[in-house]
Amino acid sequence: MIIRSVFILATVFVWNKTFFGLFVANAVIVDIYLNIIGRVTERPYAQMYETLRRVTGFITETFENIHEVLAGEAQKKRQKECETMYQQVADVVLKAELPRSRFDKLMVNLPEYFTRLFILIYGAYLVIGGKMTVGTIWALWTYFSFVTAPLYMFRELARVITRVSANLDAVLDYFDEMKRAEETFKKREIKPIPGSPVYELVDVTFGFEPGKPILKRVSFTIHPCEIAAIVGLSGEGRSTLLNILLGLEQNYEGVVKLFGNDLNQVIPSAVFEHVAFYSQNVGIFNDTLENNVVLGREYDEKKLERIIKELGIEHLKGRKLGEGGSFVSGGEKQRIQLARLFLCRQTCCCSR
Repeated sequence: MIIRSVFILATVFVWNKTFFGLFVANAVIVDIYLNIIGRVTERPYAQMYETLRRVTGFITETFENIHEVLAGEAQKKRQKECETMYQQVADVVLKAELPRSRFDKLMVNLPEYFTRLFILIYGAYLVIGGKMTVGTIWALWTYFSFVTAPLYMFRELARVITRVSANLDAVLDYFDEMKRAEETFKKREIKPIPGSPVYELVDVTFGFEPGKPILKRVSFTIHPCEIAAIVGLSGEGRSTLLNILLGLEQNYEGVVKLFGNDLNQVIPSAVFEHVAFYSQNVGIFNDTLENNVVLGREYDEKKLERIIKELGIEHLKGRKLGEGGSFVSGGEKQRIQLARLFLCRQTCCCSR
């Protein structure tokens, strides 16, 4: 299409310089449009995709907890919230599409209308003056469509690119956040020191707000093969303490050691190479059973097969488990979590 347009412009240049300038002016206007439209609409599109993600998450959350919604008679409340979110979607879509439609009319549609009108009026003048034939005017009219076709194709392509770019920005922001986190965690590995306790905490104090500690001067030691329990009432900081033990919370006072290694500034993934974690809520991905158990780790295929067989979940192999594990039962989710723990490359001496 581009090569054809170049040949047509060369032909028009030979026929009439005025029409050639008009054709080129349209191309320049569309090029300016392509450069402006991205900057003008990218932010509204980013807001639109973020709102759509929140709506999708809300709907998924509702259906995953449908029993609780029905038992708590929360249908009307959830429906009202959903209607509010749909209105937000409509508002943000209009905010994203209105600038684009206005620029379409101003920088694409209007120049095309004026150009065609000029071809008719100026062409009629040339025909009456005997300087051009009706057939040439008709050819110019047709050639204009051929020349602008790739420009309109680029316009649609620019629209798609803008939307994709806005959508990718959210993903790239996530990776930027991950990069900043990696810069915060300076230490990349934990090397167990022989004879050291599994965990050792000395005067650990932590709070989300200054002057309001959730944990205050917590100290204890857990030795190999020892069973320990952290008990307390709701809101007393058990989950917060667990996050500190896993390296997920770093802004604490005091000392936390894992196998003799200070956990300050240690990246959490290094902790999970030595610690198996069984959460209250089992996270299931919409992927195969094998990928849900392995989760990207290096593993022994025979060991994986043996674990799956021993836990009685062979019937789940080779099929996706649904969003949030919607295709598996609660008991099957628990067994999948156990399979993850059994597959850990490093276990404590008691597990061996």
